[in-house]
Amino acid sequence: MSLAVFLAVLAAAAMHASWNAMVKVHLDRFLSVTVLTLGMASMALLAVPFVEFPKAEVWPWILASTMFHMGYKLCLIGAYKAGDLAQTYPLARGTAPLLAAIGGIFVVSEVPGRCRSSVSCSCAPARW
Repeated sequence: MSLAVFLAVLAAAAMHASWNAMVKVHLDRFLSVTVLTLGMASMALLAVPFVEFPKAEVWPWILASTMFHMGYKLCLIGAYKAGDLAQTYPLARGTAPLLAAIGGIFVVSEVPGRCRSSVSCSCAPARW
């Protein structure tokens, strides 16, 4: 593994831990998630000069992805209000790949291969 990849993984882990700690510590979960989302969006804006503007046929997918992500975050906030982060977060993280696979099957007719399916099914219970 190169040093750049190692540092990127380390930075991602640190950001993820910070995000979880901030959501767990703050009493207003909605405000915490909103502030974090705005922070992530402002950081993403730094990449705008270096990437190509999306073509028109991509925008429906971008909007759909945005709507699903907003729904995911709203459900996550509701789960955090109902239970402890240590219980709700692993369930949310384990459910997302399953829902993505099901969506891939029904929305774009992409069926996971036998190896990916068996790995997903065998690893999903380990997450919970």
